[in-house]
Amino acid sequence: MGRIAQLQVICKHCGKTTNVFVEESNAASAVVKCEHCRNIFEFGPGT
Repeated sequence: MGRIAQLQVICKHCGKTTNVFVEESNAASAVVKCEHCRNIFEFGPGT
């Protein structure tokens, strides 16, 4: 099982800082859900 990282990113939909949990992998991006507005967005390079 891979390690899980907790990150804080700014939601592309509502602009609030949200905590995201992503599993360490070789993937270029991950799909995450904002804990405030509940919208889903892609987290990756440049986010």
